[in-house]
Amino acid sequence: MKNWAAGLGLLGCACAAMSSFQESHITTVVITGDLSGHLEPCGCTSPMSGGILRQAQLIKQLRLTADVTVLANGAMVAGHGPQDELKAETVAQAYGEMSVSAINLADEDAKLGIGGVYAIQNNSNSRLISGSINGNAAIPIKETSQTGQFLIGGISMHSVSLASSLHAQATDTDEAVSKLLSEAKQLELTPILLLDGNEEEAKTLATKHQDLRMIVYRSPNTSPDAAETVGRTILVTPGEGGKTIVRTLYDGANFSAYQVLPLGPDVTDNVDVARFYKDYLRRVDARNFLATTARHPSNPFAGSKACESCHKQAYDTWVHSKHATAYRSLETKGHGKDPDCVSCHVVGLQNISGFRSRAQTPDLADVGCESCHGPGKLHVKNPRGAKMGTSQLSSCITCHTSEQSPNFKPLIYWPKIKHG
Repeated sequence: MKNWAAGLGLLGCACAAMSSFQESHITTVVITGDLSGHLEPCGCTSPMSGGILRQAQLIKQLRLTADVTVLANGAMVAGHGPQDELKAETVAQAYGEMSVSAINLADEDAKLGIGGVYAIQNNSNSRLISGSINGNAAIPIKETSQTGQFLIGGISMHSVSLASSLHAQATDTDEAVSKLLSEAKQLELTPILLLDGNEEEAKTLATKHQDLRMIVYRSPNTSPDAAETVGRTILVTPGEGGKTIVRTLYDGANFSAYQVLPLGPDVTDNVDVARFYKDYLRRVDARNFLATTARHPSNPFAGSKACESCHKQAYDTWVHSKHATAYRSLETKGHGKDPDCVSCHVVGLQNISGFRSRAQTPDLADVGCESCHGPGKLHVKNPRGAKMGTSQLSSCITCHTSEQSPNFKPLIYWPKIKHG
């Protein structure tokens, strides 16, 4: 995958090859969606990718030289708790700012309930669509959306579950697709289907309904570097977690110039969407979601300072490492009270005796000795009788995942924190 600047350059070349944009009627179609609650990288390591701020800025840049249609394939959230409700509202606000033409309602989004769906609809400037629910006047959702030369439809392969969450009746999937194609033919528009379903399900639909020109599906993996086609139908996915967007050109007959554009740190934040995101963080702080974190019993923690008197060398290694300021790195980015991020930056967030807040449990802020060795208060009281657990390199990968620490190199990192 090439960087976003290269993508813009390619787009410029494609447009320059035409006599003029207006004469060639080229439409740039941008595909996003499947954020699954990943609104923004925590920012604690580099180079994290993704986020609605970068997404909005890149789309804004594309619009400087092209007629852009943006489609979002739903799955704004992964859960349906109070924080997920705030996330859905914020993503909807961002999509409204991006002038998204259609947002497919996914099963996860519907689980927020009628109130949550109303909030999404209102905050996105009424861009939700779904052909999977049938005739419920309480749900202000259209089956399709007409934009430019396209008729956009949206369905879910989990239509029964989706409809149940909204106290509605489910529509048969093939019936919904056939209705989309019939309407598109009558209006002489190009039909595009946003699918809350996987690649195999997309292929099956493309084989059955050969007049579909594009199907956008969901994938737990990154977007493929090359688009796949089934007959005349192009299959595309934005990938998981909002790390990339997909861009392709449509000339009235064919899709071409498919490209995956990563949302890396070289893409700046959009200032307008940044306002929505800052308000989201403010509301997360105000609701104090950390206080409602699910916790389980454990032995009590002592804090890293309690280790210093007997383990001076190990303590000195720790105190000069980035682990000793891990929580501060979150606070600097405004994520100090965000449960999505805090657990990997403090000691024992999921434990009853673990971190609560900097004010309540200051000794458990940051990644401390007990993050790897386990609770140590009993050991402090009885060093010989209550042994501490040992730590291995494998302890690191709980938090240093490929998503959260893209450049994590265990063999280079381990010597920096190894002690004893």
